[in-house]
Amino acid sequence: MGCNKCNKIINEVQQCSNCPNNKVPPIPIYRVTVEVEDATLVTTFVLFDRHVKKIINVSAQHILNNDKDASQEMIPPILNNMLGKTYIFKLRLTSYDTIKKVEGFTVIQIEEVQATNFNNAQPQAVILDE
Repeated sequence: MGCNKCNKIINEVQQCSNCPNNKVPPIPIYRVTVEVEDATLVTTFVLFDRHVKKIINVSAQHILNNDKDASQEMIPPILNNMLGKTYIFKLRLTSYDTIKKVEGFTVIQIEEVQATNFNNAQPQAVILDE
């Protein structure tokens, strides 16, 4: 569940730590861990709500409202539409990630590309420190 105002994941007391005065009921949001590979390695990325919605064009709320078998814990079959496609990811890497050796990278931008266009892409790193 996420904040209805900023989409941050809601804590156990159903209040957003980012919006302490926000008493709006939480909404379902995506937090999807994906395994990504290229010619050199396999790693884990974490995709949050806006990126998943951008790829599959369906909100988590829509799935919960329209699929009688849907629950917060289930993996919606529509996520399979992401499989086998080629994406360019822009990642967030902070000192916390490296010091704590956090598994998985947080995606801050994603773009689907044709596989042939990807062959000419050059890797770029953007390191942010929070």
